[in-house]
Amino acid sequence: MNTANATLLLCLLAAGSIAAAGEAPEPPQAVAGCSACHLKEGIPAQPGWPFLAGMAKADIVERLRGHRARLIPDSTMSKVAAGLSDDEIEQAADYYSRLEPSNPPPVLLKKPAQQPPAQ
Repeated sequence: MNTANATLLLCLLAAGSIAAAGEAPEPPQAVAGCSACHLKEGIPAQPGWPFLAGMAKADIVERLRGHRARLIPDSTMSKVAAGLSDDEIEQAADYYSRLEPSNPPPVLLKKPAQQPPAQ
């Protein structure tokens, strides 16, 4: 390999490393059930649901364990958390706590109902 090709290869490898360093982490499998409602970015899909991105890991763990033990009344979250092991709860909490906090308006899954024209 000549010097020009070697230099080009090193530059391409370095550029790929720099780009990869700025990307969001890949969510663990434990987040699959969470992302239906909280998206993989930790942003709620409906108003009133919590933002998980940037939340303290200990808080996420505490809430998930509370839902799993049915200490926090919420039938949907209790059903989701019931299937999570302690390790999966730790993985999900670690993932969401490492994301950049975000508080934009939540994503609307449905269009608001059209109001009839005023008469």
